Amino acid sequence: METVSNKVSLTQKPSWSQIFRGERITLTCEVQGGEGVQWEYEWRRPQSQTFRTKQKDWTITASISGDYSCKSRPTDDSYSATKWSKALRLSFLDAVLTFEPKWSIIFTGESLTFKCDMKEGRTDDWKYTLKINDWTLYSDVTQQDFKINLLDKSHSGDFQCCGLRKGSDYKKCSNRVSIHVSVPAKIKVLQADRVGPSSVKVKH
Repeated sequence: METVSNKVSLTQKPSWSQIFRGERITLTCEVQGGEGVQWEYEWRRPQSQTFRTKQKDWTITASISGDYSCKSRPTDDSYSATKWSKALRLSFLDAVLTFEPKWSIIFTGESLTFKCDMKEGRTDDWKYTLKINDWTLYSDVTQQDFKINLLDKSHSGDFQCCGLRKGSDYKKCSNRVSIHVSVPAKIKVLQADRVGPSSVKVKH
């Protein structure tokens, strides 16, 4: 097999950073400098054999996360082909973690409510777990909402929820949500002004 010099690139539409299982996306295999040539396309996907199409666009239903790539060959020359494109890594989410209220700045002493949506079945089909930095806050609870009162600095980090389907070993986890809890400026001033007896120098 002779390698032709044309490079190929693989792109996706829509170009969302988060794609959920069951959604449809289109992959496009573009041959650079390939104008005026009829091409056919070969596709490589996770956990499957390669296959060929006549079209440069391939529409898929999001199901298997992993690396996708393509290459191309002229239709009138079965002995030549491009190299494989750079792999496009697609990660399809199984569940969604959100929080309210969506303040841009979160202070100590405030409250947040997290919601874990499995995007599958009924709410009461699942047992829910909420973690921060892979440390479990709540485990195997039956409600999908988690309210955290009196936030402090220890609540800064990456939150993630997981769901275990009742009566089975089927489990899936959500995206990660980053939270940073700040100390209000007024409290910082009060703490800075507060000094202990050992730090006070007395002149005689």
